[in-house]
This record gives sequence, C-alpha cells and structure tokens, in this order.
Amino acid sequence: MQTIHLPDYTYDLPEDRIARFPLSPRDQAKLQVYRKGEILHRRFDQLSEFIPADTLLVFNNTRVIPARLYFRKPTVNGVPGALIEVFLLEPQRPGRGLSEAMAATGPCTWHCLIGNRKRWRKDEPLTTTLPLNGRDVPLTAEVVDAAADLVQFTWPDQAGSFADILRHFGEMPLPPYLKRPATPADQQQYQTIYARHEGAVAAPTAGLHFTERVLRGLSEKGVATDFLTLHVGAGTFQPIKSPDVWQHPMHAEQLVFTADNLVNLLDKPRVFAVGTTSLRSLESLYWWGVKLSQQSRPEKEGEFAHFRVEKLYPYQFEGPLPSVREALGTVLD
Repeated sequence: MQTIHLPDYTYDLPEDRIARFPLSPRDQAKLQVYRKGEILHRRFDQLSEFIPADTLLVFNNTRVIPARLYFRKPTVNGVPGALIEVFLLEPQRPGRGLSEAMAATGPCTWHCLIGNRKRWRKDEPLTTTLPLNGRDVPLTAEVVDAAADLVQFTWPDQAGSFADILRHFGEMPLPPYLKRPATPADQQQYQTIYARHEGAVAAPTAGLHFTERVLRGLSEKGVATDFLTLHVGAGTFQPIKSPDVWQHPMHAEQLVFTADNLVNLLDKPRVFAVGTTSLRSLESLYWWGVKLSQQSRPEKEGEFAHFRVEKLYPYQFEGPLPSVREALGTVLD
C-alpha cells in the first residue's frame, strides 16, 4: 500500500483569506468553475448554468447542534471555581442513535471531550441554571465513567427534550480556524437552509451557499435533488499529526440512508455530491455494498440496518470490484 506523506499536502492559508462571517445573501458568494482547462470566476447564484439537466444533486441534511456546554465549579472562599467545557461527541444511553438521543426527555449519557478535565472529579456533579420559559431550569452533568469520558446529563422532565435543552444551554461549535466566539446569529447562519436532522457538530459547509432561489433555478432546469444524513463528528476538527496519513486514527460518523435514496441513485445517469460529507457518504455506501456481496446480512436494530466501513478496507480490498449498480443493488435488496 502506497504511503501518503502529510507534508505533500501542506499549504499556506493566509489569515486574511478566511471568511469569519458569512456573506448576506449567502448565494452572492464567489463561485470558481474549472472547465476544459479554463478557470472561470462567477457567483454562486449562477450555479444552474453549470449543472447539466437530468443530474441528481445529493445533499447532506444534517443539522448542527449546540454541542459545546460550559459548567462552573462552585466558588470556594470567594474564589470562582474552574470552568469545565463539555463537548458532545456520541450518545451512549438511552441509545446510540442520534435521533433517539436528541428526543430523550430523561437522563442521557454521552461520550464527550472534556476541557479542564483534571479539575473535575468523577463524584462531583456540576449544575448550571438558566431561565427558560419564565422559570429557572437546572442542567446537571456528572462523570459516570472517567476512563471512557462518559457524562450523564439530567434536567427537569417538563423542560423538554435534550434537543430543547441544547438549544438553550449549548453553544455552536464553530470551526477552530474561524478564531472567533460563537454569536446568537450562528444558530441560524451556521446551518444549511435544508438542515433537518439534529446531530452534527459541524456544518456540511459546501451546502451553506444554497438558497431557495438557487434550488428553484436548478429545479426549473430539470436538476433533481435528494437528501441523505451524515452527522459530522468532532473528528473533523482533529488535526493529522502523523507524517504517514495511514496512521491517523479515524473517528466514526453516523450515516442514514433510505431505500428511496438508493432508488434515486440507481435511476439517474449522473450524480453530483454536494460537498465532501455527501461524497464520503456515497463512497461508504458503495463499499458497504461490496462488503455485503461477500458477507452475511447486516445487523438489525429496529428499522435500521447497521454497517461499518473501516478506513483501509477500500485500499486493502482484493479481487474484482462490482459496478456501482451491482453494489447499490445489493444494499437495496
């Protein structure tokens, strides 16, 4: 297997080239088009000029959750306690499915990244209280498994679901390269207009430029759209430290497809993925089809079939590869 050296992919990103706040309206952003050796500079609202008719555009409709929570330890002898940051990574209880975790109205447990971890003991619950709907609502966090960084959250039943709690207590986890604190406006600006299913800690940024006007123009041209769900995990922020990229530990992300997605993918002669999250979703779907063609049926839990594609599987695979239609047909079956 060929070695991939990190220095070969290192490039300079000047600070003054980073847009720390979105353009308004968002479809007025610049669009760069590469076509037949020529680079064109256009605006994003001209996208329909470059997407052929009878194309299927695949979007990621995940919704970013305010995954960063803060708790303050009690004041002692007039000295404020340490500030503890809790960053949600993956739900554990009552279930590992993100939709189930966000709908929970009772205690739930998450695997978390914990800032200032050494200052927070396992037997030390921390509580923060904020006004919600005219009354003070407490949110309590407690480490229930220090080795695995599992944190249990509890709140009054009548305060709503965990999604409601996060919208009130949480902070949007902006990418580190923006180098600015989150603002209330980010609750909407750091979402695609088609975001539906809560669970991501980062937005599928290629989709942030789409507006209803752009989608309408694509539809009028005969471009079809479809939506899958990939809940982007915190590993997307994790820098690669190993000079050999193969040694970089990869995180897992939750991905949801439907049978309708598969039918649409098989029906269209041309498929464009909107952004890298949609692209790696489609790639993973193909490789799962390859695995299914060689293995037994997948595990089932309720209405879901569980699958996992390890990062090196496509590079270590030996033997003839099925076509895209064969692989997706296996998944659909």
